[in-house]
Amino acid sequence: FKEHLVSPTVKDSELVYRNSIRPDAFFSEDIITSQQIDLRWVYSIPGKITALGILGTFLGLSYGVFIAAKGIQESKTNPSALNDSISHLLDGAALAFISSAVAVLVSLAFSYFEKRSINQVEMKIGKLCDSLDKSLMFTTNVQIQKEQLRVQTEQLKTLDSFSNDIAIALGNMLE
Repeated sequence: FKEHLVSPTVKDSELVYRNSIRPDAFFSEDIITSQQIDLRWVYSIPGKITALGILGTFLGLSYGVFIAAKGIQESKTNPSALNDSISHLLDGAALAFISSAVAVLVSLAFSYFEKRSINQVEMKIGKLCDSLDKSLMFTTNVQIQKEQLRVQTEQLKTLDSFSNDIAIALGNMLE
């Protein structure tokens, strides 16, 4: 950013700082956070949490079915084992669906706080850029080139006048 600041000029007895590139080209969420945080990974966290919940669902259902299958085998010799196996199946299913529900809730909560935090950062960056825009006078490269051309033209005229004055003075001295 500093490299694109143009030397300050005096305008109405005040120093005016100019820039040739807008501040938002240097100060943005991507530029600032990418140096510290892998945002793609952060954005993927809610999906990973949901995937863990789904994994918990499959594990819970698998556990319930596995235990229930054993109970059904035993129910041939022990009728009360059937009730126990159905109870285990329902417990496994309940655990499975609770893990999914918790994962979805945690994922939603994380998404909310993540978006809220990123919005706050974006707002602060926006305020910084607005403040810099108000403090600096934006000058395009074409305007800088025109100003340089104007100054060079003035210098050339002054140098030309100076060389003429010297030539006249030398001529008068030689006479």
